[in-house]
Amino acid sequence: MSTEARRVAAMNLVPSPLPGDLGAGAVDSLRGGSTGPAADVVRADPPFRMSGWGHDELVGDSRWGFGQPPKGSANFAWVQHILSALAPRGCAVVLLAHGAARSARGDEKQIRQRRVDT
Repeated sequence: MSTEARRVAAMNLVPSPLPGDLGAGAVDSLRGGSTGPAADVVRADPPFRMSGWGHDELVGDSRWGFGQPPKGSANFAWVQHILSALAPRGCAVVLLAHGAARSARGDEKQIRQRRVDT
């Protein structure tokens, strides 16, 4: 998480009744894997269609249970990363770009379908 993203996350926690833990410092959680204990609640607003997110470094990562996210967009990497961080009965709210729900790209469509089927 960049310093700017960390500031936005801290700002988003202010009006929330939920306790928040941003950790001790900035971290690249996609490349770094799990950042702590399983979460009961995740509220996320990841960067839309982020390229250069570490696709080649993370091929075959255990978090990609619904399919390898596409190289040019981290949308479904973020979704699967968040799902992997949840406690068994955890809940997540993830704000994604409008196109993520309707993309006809085969890899993105397949990840969405596998998620719905589970």
